[in-house]
Amino acid sequence: MAKNTSKVKETKEVKEKAPTIEIIRGRMALPLVYMIRFQEEGSDSEIARKYRTTVGKVSDVKKVRNFAYIVEGFVPTQEMVDACQVRCNDLDEGESIMEAVNALGIAGEDDLKAFEESKAANRKVRAPKKVAATDEDASAESAEEDLSDLLD
Repeated sequence: MAKNTSKVKETKEVKEKAPTIEIIRGRMALPLVYMIRFQEEGSDSEIARKYRTTVGKVSDVKKVRNFAYIVEGFVPTQEMVDACQVRCNDLDEGESIMEAVNALGIAGEDDLKAFEESKAANRKVRAPKKVAATDEDASAESAEEDLSDLLD
C-alpha cells in the first residue's frame, strides 16, 4: 500500500522558519525596554513577536521585574539610540519603532543625571554575609566586656 507523501511534503514547505529569538538574558537596548513598558499595547505574545524576544522577557519588562531603572520620562543617550538602531535593523517593524525612539529625544546632562540616579537607586545592594558566632567567640566577647569594666 503506497502512502500519500505529497501532502506531508506540501505542509513542510508551506511552514516558514520562525525568526530566531535573539534578545535574551538582559541584552536589550534600553530604548526598547522603554517602548515595551510604556508605549506598547497588546498581548505579551504580540509584543514579543514584534520585538523578536520571548513572552517571558516582555512580561518581566512590563511588570518591572528587570530594568527597574527605566522609568517614565526616560530619555536615551546617543549611544543607546545607536544600539537600538542596530537591533531595529533586524526587526520587521524596526522603522516605526525607531521613529518612536527618536521622538524621545537625546539625553542632555539633566536627563543623564536623572538616569544615573534612577539606576543607582534601583540597584540591589547585597548585605555582607554574617558569620555565625561560635560559643567561644561569644564568651570571649563577654569576658572582654567584664574586664574592661574593671579597668575604668
